[in-house]
Amino acid sequence: MPALERISLDMPADSRFLIFVRDPLERAISHYRYLRKIGKTSMSFDDAVSAYPQIVEHSLFGKYVASAVNLLGKERVHVLSFDDLKTDPEKFGEQVSKALDIPFLPGLPYSDRILEAAGSRAPILTRVLREVSWGLRGLGLATFVSRVKQSPLINKILFSTQKLDDREKSTPGAAVKRNLSEIFDRDLEQLGHLVGPNTLQSIKE
Repeated sequence: MPALERISLDMPADSRFLIFVRDPLERAISHYRYLRKIGKTSMSFDDAVSAYPQIVEHSLFGKYVASAVNLLGKERVHVLSFDDLKTDPEKFGEQVSKALDIPFLPGLPYSDRILEAAGSRAPILTRVLREVSWGLRGLGLATFVSRVKQSPLINKILFSTQKLDDREKSTPGAAVKRNLSEIFDRDLEQLGHLVGPNTLQSIKE
């Protein structure tokens, strides 16, 4: 059973759900950089889009928001723009608090949730350790894996502290960008019918 269907059946009727959306092309590039970070690929963005269809598929916010609304109900689904977090973190925190109907706490470091892509020092080792971590989760050691992942020492060993500079590889070629723009524009049109013009505009800016 798909995850959304399980959620609709298992969660309390008064549960609220937050969906954070962003510019789909930026999300696709971020997805590609993540695949590079964990050693999954070293190919260019243009080649990776064909090799890993999920890069585009997981950027179709309109499709997934529509599914969430259909299964969970529009009144329970709240869509927020990730780009608002970058431009005004405190206002974003206020929007989250309002959506969840909880008191807003000003002054919290909301901008700490913005993480720059880091480069892998050893892509092959990173990929192997990732596969091992999934095996450990299957053995019931998810808490242990989480603690290891959050270890500053492990992160220092595996990942560079410098921002990943891969503009040449991660910049879409003209043909790929044109094709993705057509796909994402159709999907954003569907999203616009669900979230209204303000949220949609903040994604496109």
